[in-house]
Amino acid sequence: MSRCIPEDRPTLRDVTGGIAALGPFFAVGIHPPDAIPVQPWRPLLDLVEQPGLMMTRIDAVRAALAAGRPVQRIEHKVAASVTHLGLVARLISPALAFVVTTGHLPCTDLSRVWWQDQLGGAFPLSIPDITGAALSHQPIDTAKDAALLREILINGLIRALTDAVAATVPVSRLVLQGNIASAINGAATLISSQRSDLLPASRAVANALLHDPELNPTNSPSGKNFRRSSCCLIYRASEVRSASTDATCGDCILTP
Repeated sequence: MSRCIPEDRPTLRDVTGGIAALGPFFAVGIHPPDAIPVQPWRPLLDLVEQPGLMMTRIDAVRAALAAGRPVQRIEHKVAASVTHLGLVARLISPALAFVVTTGHLPCTDLSRVWWQDQLGGAFPLSIPDITGAALSHQPIDTAKDAALLREILINGLIRALTDAVAATVPVSRLVLQGNIASAINGAATLISSQRSDLLPASRAVANALLHDPELNPTNSPSGKNFRRSSCCLIYRASEVRSASTDATCGDCILTP
């Protein structure tokens, strides 16, 4: 399911510039559609097709979580979950913002979306300029917008990355699905906090995506009271390793 991009304004660069104002996780660059990535850029497809690269990313996250302690203190499954959450949050955020502001979705082809393997926040991300000249805003249609994101992004690019993580390090699918749900709610919450005019659309699309028993078995609605049905396991990387401490995330099922 894709929508043809009409030849009128605004341009892709206009849209990406606008959503970048929402925060670093929404910022994306643009590269020519026929360009070949030059290091440190590389296609996201490498993460899926090269298990060694995914393992390297997970090991780097593991070392960062250890924070100077022996790396063996951090379980591989914890690092894998945190790696997965970071990847999906970085990809879902600009896609959700793009859809609720334009009604369109940019390219999500793993071979054409580029990234830089950096730690410490939102890694650089770039999409190909394959929209032709411009975008025209489509009227908000929650069902169609959610279906667009679900079919092309969640069941496409995100599923491929999720499968790659699970194939690299054994980690519960319930944890990984919870990461996706958390990323959807987190993106919608950030959009709503920065753009009150987009609150109804972002919340509606997020709720439609979260109305999925795989992602959100308890059907928890989006917003500040959202609770995922699993834990991302990051609390197990803390010194105390207790779910009753501040080591848990705000939307964690373990949070009182």
